[in-house]
Amino acid sequence: MENINSETHSPVTEDGVVISQNNSILLQNNITQECLYVPITIGVLREFGLVEEFSHSISEQHKEQENETKIWTTENTLFLIDIVEKFDKEFASGIKKNVWEKVTQQCKHLHKNINEKQCETKWKTLKRYKTVLLHNNTSGQKKRYWEFFDVMHDIMHNKPEITPDTVCSSMTGLHVNKEVAVPDLSPCSSKEDKENENISNKDYESSFSRKRKAKMSEADRRHQEKMKRLDNFNDLFQKMIDKM
Repeated sequence: MENINSETHSPVTEDGVVISQNNSILLQNNITQECLYVPITIGVLREFGLVEEFSHSISEQHKEQENETKIWTTENTLFLIDIVEKFDKEFASGIKKNVWEKVTQQCKHLHKNINEKQCETKWKTLKRYKTVLLHNNTSGQKKRYWEFFDVMHDIMHNKPEITPDTVCSSMTGLHVNKEVAVPDLSPCSSKEDKENENISNKDYESSFSRKRKAKMSEADRRHQEKMKRLDNFNDLFQKMIDKM
């Protein structure tokens, strides 16, 4: 974001009142006249002399932050993780808004003011697990500690966005993640199951592999045509020699 201070920008007012929305105030660049919304913080309000005018907003933000801290204790956060895991299949196949309503109902006893937005937002912050995982798996990096890493790893490490079913590389070809993608080949599997497995295995063929095979087939076709032309030329040449 560009450098914003009282020398470069001025609050935009309407009828003597600074225009604001969604906890942001509207500022105008003193040179370019361009306007932009800037989040309300105590630092911004002090810079533009608006602390008294927006004291209510600061108070509300402070209350919200305190409320979030009270709700998401370690114990409550672990409870939310457990509930979200129980609704995993519904999240994958249903309407997420409806599922979050069910999750919130299960969490109502945690705090009287808890709502769907708070549960969903907290879950999104918990998905930072992926960032910690990538960091810790990077060679040479100092390992990060996060108190919810182990429990999140137990339910997230097999997710497609964390561990893809298949990975295609021009160096190693197609790699199938056996932990996630290998079908059940137990003796009790039915004939229909095995047929489905064969279809599923065919799906693992990557677009890279198909393109590679297509190029090889094209090269073979051109080679066959070239050899046929050469044979025709040899036959014609032999006939000319015979006539001589």
